[in-house]
Amino acid sequence: MSPEKEQAVLVQQTTQKKESTQKKESNKKKSKDKKDKLFHDTKKFLQSYRRLELSLKYSKAMQTKRLAANDMSFEWELRDDEIEFNDMVLQEAISALHCLKQMPEMGRVWYHLLQMKYFDVRPYKMSDDAIITALQEAGLFSDISKTTFYRYQKSAIRMYGEILWGSLDKNSSVYKKFVKMIHSHDLEKQI
Repeated sequence: MSPEKEQAVLVQQTTQKKESTQKKESNKKKSKDKKDKLFHDTKKFLQSYRRLELSLKYSKAMQTKRLAANDMSFEWELRDDEIEFNDMVLQEAISALHCLKQMPEMGRVWYHLLQMKYFDVRPYKMSDDAIITALQEAGLFSDISKTTFYRYQKSAIRMYGEILWGSLDKNSSVYKKFVKMIHSHDLEKQI
């Protein structure tokens, strides 16, 4: 083979390797962006869970009052559908939390961590220190640093998100409601 052909082949091979490397890096970035979005959306949902739960309780109380007053207007019929739908969203969230608990190794830790931080029915939000103490008292840790706690919290949110979002059909109304709720939470924080 002539030196020009050898050089052309080398240039072509180098170009192909470079393109292959760039494609792999691009795919890694897309995968990371997708994971970051999953984490972000899940955390936003978890932060708005209590608000949604309180809103649902209030709506159910109003529904009971309305039924007692025999108010059967069309406006309330639409509200009934929304109440039923929000109830279904909360059930999906709790179901995903219970699935998380069944995960091998860290499942129980992740479950208790998220349950205390986002799902607990206490009228106040538990501090991270209080959660660490509770996890230690429950025998899930003997000693844990804040750094390790935050690492576990991040992995718990990621795994919960994979369970929650993975169990939903992206075209389903429940999934669309989750996404709408997360974005409305973003708007409320900006105001």
